[in-house]
Amino acid sequence: MRDFNSVDYSLKGYKANVIYYTTAMLNVLHGKSISLHEIWESQSLSDKWDDVIKELAQYTLEFLKDSAGEQNVTQWAKKEQCWKQYHEKCQQHLKLLF
Repeated sequence: MRDFNSVDYSLKGYKANVIYYTTAMLNVLHGKSISLHEIWESQSLSDKWDDVIKELAQYTLEFLKDSAGEQNVTQWAKKEQCWKQYHEKCQQHLKLLF
C-alpha cells in the first residue's frame, strides 16, 4: 500500500479543493469497487488506484483553475455549478482513459 500523504500532486493552495473533488468523483465512478472508509482508516491506498488518483487529481486541479476564470478558485469550487461542470467534463475525460 502506498501512503496517500506522500504522493505529491503539486496542488499548491488548492489541495483541499482537489482532494474533495477527486474523492467525490472516485465515489461517483468507482463507489462500488473502492472502500473510501478503508482508505480513510488506513490512510493509504493500493497501488492499483495510485495512477487513477494521480490522473484524476491532476485533471481536477487543471479543471478548477481553468474553469474559475477570473473568480477565486476556492470560492468557485464551493458553487454547485462548478461541481456540475466538473462532473460532466470529468466523466467525458475519464471515458478516454478507461
